[in-house]
Amino acid sequence: MNLIQSSDSAKCKTWLESKPPSSVIYISFGSFDTDTLSPHQVSALTSALLSTKKPFLWIIRSSEQHKLPEDFVCDNKQGLILSWSQQLAVLAHESIRCFVTHCGWNSTLEALNRGVPMVAMPQWTDHPRNAKYVEDFWRVGVRARAREGFIDDFEIERCVQEVMEVERSGEMRENARRWKAAVEAAVREGVQIRGWKSLSSF
Repeated sequence: MNLIQSSDSAKCKTWLESKPPSSVIYISFGSFDTDTLSPHQVSALTSALLSTKKPFLWIIRSSEQHKLPEDFVCDNKQGLILSWSQQLAVLAHESIRCFVTHCGWNSTLEALNRGVPMVAMPQWTDHPRNAKYVEDFWRVGVRARAREGFIDDFEIERCVQEVMEVERSGEMRENARRWKAAVEAAVREGVQIRGWKSLSSF
């Protein structure tokens, strides 16, 4: 698939290639206005990411970056914040270990297709249903639980650490790899699924 190149794309590729395999947290909450997070939720997510001490790639639209905490300083060695990414290519990169997602259907399918375990932070409409599939049926991730409509930084960090480090993460990664293999087999057999093609590259 031919993908549009951009300065963000080149920066993203260079940064990802500087990280060890299976080490990076990828965060993206979709491209629609309805998928955006509140400033309070952005602050909690920021705190959680910094606390993990893991490298992270966070996609935040330019129009939303004002929600980042005023005192937030992103050390390029740990984190990279961009306004856009080639998501299929990012998910296919060997450095990616975990995808923090709103669980929009396209993002969920793309993560399955790439074999990447997920931390689900559903926002609206079909997202909670998709998150349930991710956690309870496909067993390729965990869902971060809100309290009084808000997911705090401790819960986000707990979920990320579970997917990244603890014993259960091995099962999630294996399940994700099986789904990836199943999707690729279906495509090879001629099933036409819009948007599902061979692994993309930058």
